[in-house]
Amino acid sequence: MHKPRLTIFTIVLLCITFLGVWPLWAQEPSLRGSGLEAQGSSLRWHVLENQQVVLNAPGTGDRWLASAKPILAPKVQKEVDKGRANLGAGKFEDAQSQFEKAYKAAPGNPEVNFLLGLSFMAAGQTNQADTYLSRAYSIYPHDPRILTAIGILRTKQDQFESAVSALEAAIQLKHDMYLPHMALATVFLLDGNLDGSLSEARLALKLGKGDDTAHKAKFIVGASLAGLGKTSEAVKPLQEFIEDFPDDPVVPTAKKIMTAIQATPSQTMLTGPDGP
Repeated sequence: MHKPRLTIFTIVLLCITFLGVWPLWAQEPSLRGSGLEAQGSSLRWHVLENQQVVLNAPGTGDRWLASAKPILAPKVQKEVDKGRANLGAGKFEDAQSQFEKAYKAAPGNPEVNFLLGLSFMAAGQTNQADTYLSRAYSIYPHDPRILTAIGILRTKQDQFESAVSALEAAIQLKHDMYLPHMALATVFLLDGNLDGSLSEARLALKLGKGDDTAHKAKFIVGASLAGLGKTSEAVKPLQEFIEDFPDDPVVPTAKKIMTAIQATPSQTMLTGPDGP
């Protein structure tokens, strides 16, 4: 059984599940009465939150960046380290305060801009997040974490086309980094591209093997399969997600999908007025 870790990686992922998958089922009578519509806002927040946590996790720069991380003065680095710890603990105001101190000392540092933008995004302050993440990208456009964060932010803003562009650019820079694939799977799921969400979620699981947060992509796999009418295949990943993460806020939604599958085992679950 996988035990979720509260890291910055987890914060970002929490932010995307909460983006909401309800719009995908909005026109399906068998699911419309299952209560999924009430889960929309919580789902949106959950996925994005998880993914933000991963991006802030110590060592992600070392693992994901081809070039060396920008060097900061020792005092500034201390503020950054404190900010990371507070961001991972959900103390967003404290994190922002420390990142702002670091920003005053090193306004041209892409890592500081990135982390400040991430802290604003975690706190739901998208305008401020946009400012600093865009600045981080303009300073250093080759960091896949920055592009992934921008993709997640655009997803929160329902700017799916821009989100896809940013996430695909992140994947081009670091194709074996599972987070942008997971974020892209979420965008595709929200936008109704179920084949795309299934493919990207499976790839995220493969690349993130052994990482607790990556295993949350099982929910996206199961939801995508259910939406494609492959109900018998959807049961296993949904059940594994429920068993591995019993306290996850998305579990009630996964259970509702399971209930709907059992109620209509032979029907395509995501259909419009004129059929699939």
